[in-house]
Amino acid sequence: MSRIRKQDEYDYKKLEITKVSVELLDRIGYDQFSINKVIAEAGMTKGAFFHYFKSKKELIEAIVNIILDPMSEALESIAMDREIKPKQKILHMAKAIGKIKAEHKSTSQQLVRLLQMEKNKQIAELVVEKSIEIFLPLYEHVLIEGNLSGDFDIPHPHGSAFIYFTVLASLNKEIGRVMTSPTCDEKRLMQSKEKIKAFEIYARELFDLEEDIKVIDEAIWNIKK
Repeated sequence: MSRIRKQDEYDYKKLEITKVSVELLDRIGYDQFSINKVIAEAGMTKGAFFHYFKSKKELIEAIVNIILDPMSEALESIAMDREIKPKQKILHMAKAIGKIKAEHKSTSQQLVRLLQMEKNKQIAELVVEKSIEIFLPLYEHVLIEGNLSGDFDIPHPHGSAFIYFTVLASLNKEIGRVMTSPTCDEKRLMQSKEKIKAFEIYARELFDLEEDIKVIDEAIWNIKK
């Protein structure tokens, strides 16, 4: 029990340092970000910091993970659930993304702002790379499963999953720009909504669904309000 408790304490402290780092990145950006500033912000010694992270690279990887882990866990549980049919998996996966963003409104707002900052471009690129690495295989798995079950008739599941996910990621990036704009540009907002609607129709046809796929939950627009 003592070993388990120590591991829990270690994981908790590591997560706290990661959260402090996210706050710091949000304020100063990646260019000004350093281990020494994290140490000062967290109120710890350099030796204590290196007990949890061996390098700045390892800390950055933890930051990327804290951004992606909630969606990764949700999507993987849906994609691998044998009780859910492939078409329903696509719908559930889309809804899960929107639900996570709506439930964690303040965190979503902070992360969107952080990733849209020009000085955090390197972090944003890492998030995109990691997203493709994690999420693309999940979507491909669902499409292959659907082809085998007869739910789908998609000749190139890997290519289709790649196009679907990369366009979805591009839409989320655009939403981020709209959300972080200092003024509410109604024209730009409407254009973004139009692109999302067009993509939802495309996805419905691609997967031969009986209802529109909700790529972005309407609640996410409330972040702008």
